[in-house]
Amino acid sequence: MFATQPSLYNRCSTLVLVTLLSANAPLHASEDSDSAVPKFTVELGAGYADDDDPAFRKFILQSGHDSFAIFNFNAKKVPFWESGETRYWSASGKDLGTDSLELSFSVGDYGYQQFNFSYSEITKSGLSDAQTIFVNPGSNSLNLPANWTAATTTAGMSGLASPQNEFDDELQRRRIALNYKIKANANWAFDISFKHEIKDGSVYKYGIIGNTGGNPRSVALPRPVDFEFNDFSLRAEYTATTYNWQFGYDLSLFKNDHQSLSWDNPFLAINGWNSAAGYNTGRGSMALEPDNTYQQLFVTGFLRISATTSVNSSIQYAILEQDETFQAYSINPALSVSTPLPQDSLNGQIDIWRYKLGYQQALSKRLMLRANAAYEDRNNKTPQNLYVYIGGDSQDQDSATSSRARYNLPHSYRETKLDATLRYRIGKTSTLSGGAKHKTVDRNYSETTSVTEDVGHIAFESRPMDRLQSYVRLSKEHRNPSNYRGDTPYLNSHTQAYIANQAADERFENHPLLRKYYQAQRERQKMALGLNWTPSDIANVGLAYNMAQDDYTKSIFGLQKSDVRGLHFDLSLIKTDFAQWHNFISYEQYQAQQSGRSFNGNAIATHSIDPNRNWWHRNEDTVKTVGSDLEVFNILPNTDLSLGYLMAYSDSDFETTTGSALNALAMPKQGDKLRRISAELSHHYRKNIDITLNVVHESYRARNFSFDQVFANTMNNVIAIGNTTPNYSAVEAILAFKYHF
Repeated sequence: MFATQPSLYNRCSTLVLVTLLSANAPLHASEDSDSAVPKFTVELGAGYADDDDPAFRKFILQSGHDSFAIFNFNAKKVPFWESGETRYWSASGKDLGTDSLELSFSVGDYGYQQFNFSYSEITKSGLSDAQTIFVNPGSNSLNLPANWTAATTTAGMSGLASPQNEFDDELQRRRIALNYKIKANANWAFDISFKHEIKDGSVYKYGIIGNTGGNPRSVALPRPVDFEFNDFSLRAEYTATTYNWQFGYDLSLFKNDHQSLSWDNPFLAINGWNSAAGYNTGRGSMALEPDNTYQQLFVTGFLRISATTSVNSSIQYAILEQDETFQAYSINPALSVSTPLPQDSLNGQIDIWRYKLGYQQALSKRLMLRANAAYEDRNNKTPQNLYVYIGGDSQDQDSATSSRARYNLPHSYRETKLDATLRYRIGKTSTLSGGAKHKTVDRNYSETTSVTEDVGHIAFESRPMDRLQSYVRLSKEHRNPSNYRGDTPYLNSHTQAYIANQAADERFENHPLLRKYYQAQRERQKMALGLNWTPSDIANVGLAYNMAQDDYTKSIFGLQKSDVRGLHFDLSLIKTDFAQWHNFISYEQYQAQQSGRSFNGNAIATHSIDPNRNWWHRNEDTVKTVGSDLEVFNILPNTDLSLGYLMAYSDSDFETTTGSALNALAMPKQGDKLRRISAELSHHYRKNIDITLNVVHESYRARNFSFDQVFANTMNNVIAIGNTTPNYSAVEAILAFKYHF
């Protein structure tokens, strides 16, 4: 539908323009008329930016020009109060002519019906100078240049030393949304919506050829993105004096025009590969995001039993389906395949039932009870089959009794939630609330068959005086899993014939003492404190503190501790006829500790029990943000001044220690810093003309060891994207004229 973007944009613009010109009210109504006069605002301007880095390219055209045009408009007709007129319309356009624009139109009749239309384009740019070794970036079948010099490692690839082929690391999203609402009578109302979205462009991901922990080779791939999303929803609502029902249907369709991505192998064959898997006969292939469908039916209800009691409920049924045709086990025809795929597609299906029930009652004038119950049954009906996969397009297919013969595991779960809260009003200025929550999750094919979580919480809110408000919120959580079996996925996905041939102390993939953090036993404490003070009519001060601590000390390996803290301060000074000044400071800190044990596949039995192969890792992240906005009215006759400042910077610190059998290199610190300074002058030139001048300076600096000084040939076995962190310093200036009529 978006094959020709300009024609679609022209059609959308024409629709809005025709609607405005055909509005049913005259453009010049008399002042005594009861009908509203349409109001129009058009903003035209020009701007300049001295840096076309995508990170700063909010207004710059897709061609990367330094100069750009500004075109915004707003138009509306709203009836006067008590005029008897109920019809209205509005239309707006923002950043038209750029690569991130918005168009919207709304027309309706108050209390009866409404139609909404919107169109938007958003461009998200990634690396500014992305390069690739492939000659046809953006294709789903990537080819090397004819004169490519292959080798077993990047050290022998002379082609990596010269400039590579550039590609646009960029995604563009184009969306149309339609909505119509109508109130059919005093009881029935209907709502229908449709959204169509196209996302296209190219990004990079890494592909692998190889089949063990030691022989894989990898290369950055400029993959195409050509997604289509279609969402449809329908609502019907019936409202009476004491009850309400809503019925609904949702449909979501996802389509990917590229089922797979393949590429020429730039590496020569190495030990462990079939000789045909290397350059120049070998290719790699991977499946991309499959087409899929989501549908949902639901009904919700509300019933007021009495003046103090009400209940609400909902029932939902959803089905997720995916039947994309499987790719072959390998794209390389020279590789031997003796066991075919068990079926042509996954034939994936998940059925979901959700039930909710809520109860609210005012037990007295001061005491309120709220209770809720919810149950979800997620039933994965995807067929379970045995797949004898080929490792990274590099070897002949193994036997059905090998480690590469695996069953897919269709995970399902059942979840039950219960919660209740009592809220008590103390006098006229304070409230005290407390409650409890309980959750149980039962899973299959998982390390734990059942996990329970219990939460107790209490809160106190007070307003001891008109100008002072405060709150305290505390909670404590306990998560308790059933007997943790780390080998459950291993035992369920391998064949019994393969398992029988393995030593009893080697039948696992993750270490038996490792605990996945989201299933491990955990103790959590949370606290939030807040204070808001208004010392005078022109000043407001806010202070907030939050903390969350997680303790996983029952896990021998895995996440051990997590600590999150934040402190926030804001100050506002407002004098309506002179100026307003808003300031804030924020400090956040994240800390985590984890541990593990390193073992190799060729020495599992001895390494997995050797404490000298233990390692411990600690990381600490801090984020500091400072901002200030000052607006002064009439600093000059008919002229307002706005000044803004924002600085945000983060630091990450890592520390790794090991047992005597291991050696860990120190990881460098990393972080980033963003600074933005802005100034705007707005002059009311005439009754219907405003002139604005806006200047912004923005700078960004980052330290990122995963990017910085990592060139295409830095790693022996990986051809990287070869890019650095996108640092920049830029100035943008915009002069605009706004005309009201």
